[in-house]
Amino acid sequence: MIAFFLLFIAPIFQIVFSILKINGRVRLPSGVIALITFFIGIGLSIASTLVVEANIPVNPSGITCGTLAAAFLFAGFFITAIATPVIGLFFFLVGRLSNRNKSPNV
Repeated sequence: MIAFFLLFIAPIFQIVFSILKINGRVRLPSGVIALITFFIGIGLSIASTLVVEANIPVNPSGITCGTLAAAFLFAGFFITAIATPVIGLFFFLVGRLSNRNKSPNV
């Protein structure tokens, strides 16, 4: 269960920091937030895999199946690779629109 939640921490981190950036509480550029999120997502995918591996029961013969651990690794990479650019682009466009609405028309 913890391994599953580890896969979604990076996208949630990116959404929170992007909202804070739009509100002016964070001065990091959108690209830096996305890059940090990407590396956090990769690291948490590996951590999720290690958590799953630690909880796989060992057969009496000493052989274990790592298919579930590999699935978590690839799912984490997939979530990170898809969510990071999509969230980054979405909040970049929202930031542009909010800045356009805040500037006075001359």
